[in-house]
Amino acid sequence: MSRVGLQFFEHASAAARHRTLVPERLIDLFALAGTAAEVAERVGAIAGVPGLRRLVMVPQVPGQGFVEREELLREFADTVMGRVG
Repeated sequence: MSRVGLQFFEHASAAARHRTLVPERLIDLFALAGTAAEVAERVGAIAGVPGLRRLVMVPQVPGQGFVEREELLREFADTVMGRVG
């Protein structure tokens, strides 16, 4: 993959022009999406990886607002993490 289309300052934006450079398979490996039950199942599987000590979540929300990110993290904690065994 070439870095020609990469726009560093758009890195965390869902509307980034370089988003098409990332294959769907890679997104499936690194992104969490779906219902609370589906995401909890993925998180549980990831947490079961031997040697894994930390899972970092970087929420992608429209805009730059801290409030939206905080709301998403709170929803994740309330609806997903309670389902992870």
